[in-house]
Amino acid sequence: MPWTTASVCNVCNDDHGEYAMAPSLKSQVMTFFKGLRGGSDHPLLSDAQLASLESVCIFMGPYRNLTTLTSALLNLHPHCQVLNHAAPRVLDDDAINFLGHYSDDRFSKFCHFAIEASQGGKRGDHGGSITLSHAFDHEVMSSTYEERYSGQLRKQEVRSIIWKDSQRITNYLRDNQLLDPILKSNGRVRFLMPIRNPMDCAISNSNSRKSEHLLSRGGSLHDVLEAVCREISWFQQQKQQQPDRFFSFFENQFDEALLGDFAAFLGLEATPQWVEDAQRVFQIKPSYDHDAGLVARYEQLIDEYFVDTLVDQAFADDMARFIAR
Repeated sequence: MPWTTASVCNVCNDDHGEYAMAPSLKSQVMTFFKGLRGGSDHPLLSDAQLASLESVCIFMGPYRNLTTLTSALLNLHPHCQVLNHAAPRVLDDDAINFLGHYSDDRFSKFCHFAIEASQGGKRGDHGGSITLSHAFDHEVMSSTYEERYSGQLRKQEVRSIIWKDSQRITNYLRDNQLLDPILKSNGRVRFLMPIRNPMDCAISNSNSRKSEHLLSRGGSLHDVLEAVCREISWFQQQKQQQPDRFFSFFENQFDEALLGDFAAFLGLEATPQWVEDAQRVFQIKPSYDHDAGLVARYEQLIDEYFVDTLVDQAFADDMARFIAR
């Protein structure tokens, strides 16, 4: 069915202000997660557990790009541990910043940090557990996690660490020319980008002032849209060169087959329960309308950033499908 309006995740409300949750339920959820801001029961990985780690997967690209929802559904996997935000804490700490100057020791210490930090923390840049994000203000997400894990924040067997602070890390790696060195240094490091409708992503970035991470100076909505398309095009070029290290997916192509590919990319099994849960929590609802000027500009950008620069015509066609909704 063609789509006629923009979309935004029903779990990750764009305004991040008021949530459609009954007060009694919200009280129950907040009581359930009250202990998440405290310490951790199992802060570190053993040497054997670290050796068995299949992947450390890092989000890239714009904020407001379904990253929180995707992180939350990955956190429902029995072998995924998600660190939300915390880029300033990691990148400013030479002991754990394995991206800035790689060593196996820094990588190991980062993994220990991610496991520990993902069992507490707070919202915002400080970061910590993804269960403290706005995604878990919604019943479908919080109740599913509670049903599966009964409040336990540390998975018994962590095989994949997910780190979500997308545009900050993208800028850091690209500005400092660190992407190639990290890819060559550790085969377990991988990169991920969900692809939301770029027009929706641009509007949301502009509304939330997250566009400051996309543009060095302020700009119009059309400027933000171009920056979003540029990020997607750049990531896709990396994926074409190393498809085993970069993974992307479109919001309107989310299904069981995709989840199987997603899990395989992380070195995990797409367990039937996780596939069922992920499809249940990945909810999209209509939100934004796009004026004719924005659509016309997007059509131009498709030609500039996808038709003219990518060898994968099918990808450009998929980008164009956001117009014919």
